Amino acid sequence: MKKILCPIDFTKISNNALEYPGRLAQKTGGTVTLLHVEPLPLIDPENPVSGFREELKKERETNAKTLNGYCQEFTNEFGVPCNYKIDDLELPKSISKMAEKGFDLIVMGTNGADSFDQRMFGSNTYQTLEKTQCPLLMVPEDCAYENIAEIAFATDYSGNEELTVKQLKTFFKAFCPKLTVLHISHEETEVSKEVYQAFHNYIEDELNCGSEMKFKRVVNKDAVAGIHDFMVNSNASLLVLTAKKRNLIQRMMHQSITREINNLAGYPVLVLHI
Repeated sequence: MKKILCPIDFTKISNNALEYPGRLAQKTGGTVTLLHVEPLPLIDPENPVSGFREELKKERETNAKTLNGYCQEFTNEFGVPCNYKIDDLELPKSISKMAEKGFDLIVMGTNGADSFDQRMFGSNTYQTLEKTQCPLLMVPEDCAYENIAEIAFATDYSGNEELTVKQLKTFFKAFCPKLTVLHISHEETEVSKEVYQAFHNYIEDELNCGSEMKFKRVVNKDAVAGIHDFMVNSNASLLVLTAKKRNLIQRMMHQSITREINNLAGYPVLVLHI
């Protein structure tokens, strides 16, 4: 995590997420890039070209000064290099373009939305998740920074988790957190017991890196409820999920919602792509 990208729009939501990239960069000796996307200004129908250019110039000058101030405060507070980038693409497209330049992590503030997909991670964040393969840390609007001393890794072990485990190893080197591997089974069967035991053995062998590690199995047809219940009743300060075709996170995002889950993402969520 040497290069961290953090989209910012100067709102409470994005400002609240800033401490995470700062602390992560401190731990890893990394740098932080603030990304600000400007909406295109309205064009004067009587003088479209000059009006557009003047508004765009003023907007950029104002935002550049603001971002420069953010970077100075960021470096003073966290002691890490900080730079900024201004772009005029849609936010998910801009993030995806920037992520291709070798960033190791994206940190985004999130808010609520109407649909379940958006309610869990926020509309821009969900679209970013779809467009980039870069690890994505999502920080809810009212989630204050906590030292990452314990994390929960939730999975249904549908296979191909090897890449996730490798990424977790990198994370462990920086933070040495306690780990709870949360295995989700939709029903109690002999097959699910065998899958759980195989996954238990695999993780234990691969992540035997000195940190305290425990395993918990949750049998619940509603994966969202099972994971959320664990998070709000545990000491875990970070939830780790994997994103891949037809994996747990995608089923969570697209399943029918049978009951309201208040404050579903009231904790930071790190999504690793495999």
